[in-house]
Amino acid sequence: MSTKKRVFTVLVIDGGGVRGIIPARILKEIEKKTGKHTSELFDMIAVSSGGALVGASLTVPSPENPKKPRFTAAEVLDTFKRDAPNIFPHIKFRNIKHFVPGADGFYDVENFEKILRDLYGETKMKDSLTDLIITATDMKAYRPAWIKNIKKIPDREGWGNMKMHEAVRASCTAPSLFQTRYTYTTPNPDTPDVRERYVFLDGNIFGSSAPRYAYSRAKQVAPPDAEIVVVHLGTGYKKLSASPEEFNKCSPMTLLKETVGLMIYMNEAAVLDDLREEIGEKLISLNGLINDYAPDIEPSIRLDDASEKNLDELCRYAERMLEEKSGEVERLCDILKNKVYVDESYTQSRAALAGLTDILADTKNPKELNIAYTKVVKYSSDMDVKDVPEEDQKIFDLARTLREDHLSQLDRIVDVLREKKRHQNSAGTKFKNGLRAVFMPWTLWKKKDKSETANDNRSEDSGQKKRSGGPKP
Repeated sequence: MSTKKRVFTVLVIDGGGVRGIIPARILKEIEKKTGKHTSELFDMIAVSSGGALVGASLTVPSPENPKKPRFTAAEVLDTFKRDAPNIFPHIKFRNIKHFVPGADGFYDVENFEKILRDLYGETKMKDSLTDLIITATDMKAYRPAWIKNIKKIPDREGWGNMKMHEAVRASCTAPSLFQTRYTYTTPNPDTPDVRERYVFLDGNIFGSSAPRYAYSRAKQVAPPDAEIVVVHLGTGYKKLSASPEEFNKCSPMTLLKETVGLMIYMNEAAVLDDLREEIGEKLISLNGLINDYAPDIEPSIRLDDASEKNLDELCRYAERMLEEKSGEVERLCDILKNKVYVDESYTQSRAALAGLTDILADTKNPKELNIAYTKVVKYSSDMDVKDVPEEDQKIFDLARTLREDHLSQLDRIVDVLREKKRHQNSAGTKFKNGLRAVFMPWTLWKKKDKSETANDNRSEDSGQKKRSGGPKP
């Protein structure tokens, strides 16, 4: 009998533009080590900016089979390598154009949107294979937007009807890379003319709070007996420390650029530290300084450096991180494999609970019920049972897959069934007694009537015999 606790797993993927290739490479390794797809390993996925492109791609269903994923992590990695140069082509003096009147330094957003439509088609948020949270910044209302599909939480905002390519587009709208635009949603499909209008910017502006938000949502929907494990995949960060002399020499533009990055990183560090204080080793974070693992690996920290050389360097960085943190990666894979095993055994046990409930409900009286339930308890134990009678084989097969928590649940079901059958037997006895009470007087009267008739006949025969002088000689 299995007693292992269930595990509810949450995957959080940071933004970082083309650096989203780092978590894609890590997930490829995790899928290889576990033999399972990301959508089977994680119950909830929360993503920001470039991480949204990775996470959403791993939850989009296949057009041929909506219960299966369309892409593996290896395919997402290949897609990233193929499409990133088309999304971020090299443009001379692009950054300078931001400051030239009448010019802009934005990338071609129509090209990016076409790539997203090719990836996700008409898939809606509500179609995601796992619970999915995509961060965006609503500049119209000046608040975070958590575009989500969490199956056990009511969808009041109507995010479930939003197309997935629009949600990813919203999360990836970095202010210096892509132009923003109005995005419309239909909260209620029954009233398509009633729409909400948003102006979205990059989700990574506040996406560093995604681990805490996802953990809070997980506590709402995870099974009461489950442990919650949060896995955070970063996209690397730059060393930000500087001496007063170095800091004072920075130009205003450099200070602005560095301060924005510093604010995002420090906020994320604070969130992760706070979460680690609460859940300890149940938070697994794979991240590091972008140039920290080896001097021969020098990927760019830029969001839009999609050169072949930089993409290769980012992949090498991810592979070196996997080597340096191999112990943590192995622990994570063990947790995920155990989670899949427990989930599968739980599904089998739940089916066994339903089957045994039907068998016990079909017993005729409390005595038969007790005999059948005793067999369930015996066969569900870890005792080595030999020579199972043929008539017990079905109970044996079901009881062997029963988890301890489902056996406790079955025990409560048996108490209800026992009381019900006792009541039915009692009611049956009362009904029989009632029938006897109704029909017994009539039966006795009939017997008495027959007896009196017989006596009258005997008396009449006796009188005739006397009048005739008795029997003739």
